[in-house]
Amino acid sequence: MTRTLRWFGLWLAASGLGAACAASASDSTDGGHGSADAAFDGSEDDDAGDTDDSGDFDAAPPDDSGPCTTTPPGNACGLDPNCGCGTGTCDLDRTTDAGTVKCVPSGTGILGKVCTTTSDCVAGLTCQFGACRPFCATSDAGAKCAVVGTNVCYDGKGGENDKVCGIQCDLRDPGACGSPDGGVDGSAEGCAYRASTGATDCYPVGTSTTTCTLVTDCAPGYWCIQGGICQKWCRVGQDAIDCAGNGAKTRCVPITPTISIGTQQYGTCG
Repeated sequence: MTRTLRWFGLWLAASGLGAACAASASDSTDGGHGSADAAFDGSEDDDAGDTDDSGDFDAAPPDDSGPCTTTPPGNACGLDPNCGCGTGTCDLDRTTDAGTVKCVPSGTGILGKVCTTTSDCVAGLTCQFGACRPFCATSDAGAKCAVVGTNVCYDGKGGENDKVCGIQCDLRDPGACGSPDGGVDGSAEGCAYRASTGATDCYPVGTSTTTCTLVTDCAPGYWCIQGGICQKWCRVGQDAIDCAGNGAKTRCVPITPTISIGTQQYGTCG
């Protein structure tokens, strides 16, 4: 049997890091147990506190190999490829959201790891949606990011030149995007499915493994289905592996519309 998705639109409040979703599909049932799962639609507002506004960084002389293609307006450094800041990172200046760029210090957070500001991330990555990720040049439908470990380029939190890469991650792995309890504003950072890109991404989610109202209530590795239940992600056809030790819910039930990453179809343990 299949479950039917209820798609939600996820919006981040402009004044904070909380999330809200709105149902947009009619109910359908599967023998009385139909599901209404939620998927990010990719239309997020600006996150407060997700980028470094602490002032300009006095960068060491650029150690980038080859010439740096700077980003207008201002042309202080380059976003994609990230260059012109030596051991630091070229980032958007969030004080204006006009697309101007500046150099900020870099940190130690690698691709997909939890962050609060860009200075938490290694040189070349920015902090958006609670995870370290690279900028990209275009968000045309289907455009792919070139950085290993990323997938689709899409619009970031807002403003000119703000286009970032989605992160390739394992929906089933609670630690795929860093510590399960290490997200921003008390949330967890988990691997989520974006309906708008048809790909995965690291994103602030919830902490519940039992009940839920919104997709953002469930912990990393879980998905919210109709009836307000968080159920584990699984690979269709891999029931014995992905749903083992899950009590009576040992079958990987496909989701409709189909959710596939590459050639692998996904469902939930039910």
